Amino acid sequence: MSFRPIALAAALFGSFTTQVVQADTALLLVNDRYLYAQNLRQARPIEQLHARLRDAGFRVILVTDGDGDDLREGLDRLLQADEDERILIAAVGHFARSETDSWLLGTSVNRPSLASVGGDGLSLSVLLEVASNAPGRAIVMLGLERRQIDLGVGLGVGVGRVDAPQGVTVLAGTPEDLAEFTTAHLLVPGTNLAEALSNARGLRAFGFVSAALPYLPAANVVPGPYYPQPPAPGPSLPGADETALWNAAVELDTLGAYRAYLNRYPAGFYSVDALARVYAFENDPVAFAQAAEA
Repeated sequence: MSFRPIALAAALFGSFTTQVVQADTALLLVNDRYLYAQNLRQARPIEQLHARLRDAGFRVILVTDGDGDDLREGLDRLLQADEDERILIAAVGHFARSETDSWLLGTSVNRPSLASVGGDGLSLSVLLEVASNAPGRAIVMLGLERRQIDLGVGLGVGVGRVDAPQGVTVLAGTPEDLAEFTTAHLLVPGTNLAEALSNARGLRAFGFVSAALPYLPAANVVPGPYYPQPPAPGPSLPGADETALWNAAVELDTLGAYRAYLNRYPAGFYSVDALARVYAFENDPVAFAQAAEA
């Protein structure tokens, strides 16, 4: 059994939209139905963004329930579009991480290891490098939902360290929060991104965040050139104390333990994964009740 026909149908739909719209490009990678892992339950809001993005003037490439080849095909279509004005990438699904990179996993993945994950998924570092073709106006969104998946040697669950290239903004949070932020702020011309993020519920930002350069220019304003700025500091490699606290949080596997880690290391090496696990508890009534009793 394979979900590849679904992914290809979505890709064909993306091809149709490219004939209608002339500017800006969005790539939506939405995996929620997995053959050998728990399905995701909150991915739909990102998939539903395609209509809003088209209305905002984006060519939309949509891949749903794709295996590793489908994900790479979608990214290749973005690369072939030669977009250098404005890029938005959203990735939702199971993620795996190593010490040096993270991957969005394809839906046919079955206990991938560090040796095989390059074929089973799509590298986050490659996604970020492609996004950097539009510096200053490049958004990469990572939709996080904690669901069960078995991984092989050399991999951990979730997203690891995020090293955003210069001019690339990375946002991490639940698919619902990311979709809401996109429609309420990113697609509103002239929005002060730094201010909007400071007030955003539950989102974590890495890399380029500017108060002076909106993602979409204000009406009747010609966008100026992008001048590189130092990226926001990302999480450094974890020290022994941080690693010990994180390992303890994973072993306890409670809402309080993950919150304790985030309180002490809000921009830590494991902060994205910790945030995803907090969201999972808060959006699962049974788990939330059990955590409250722990």
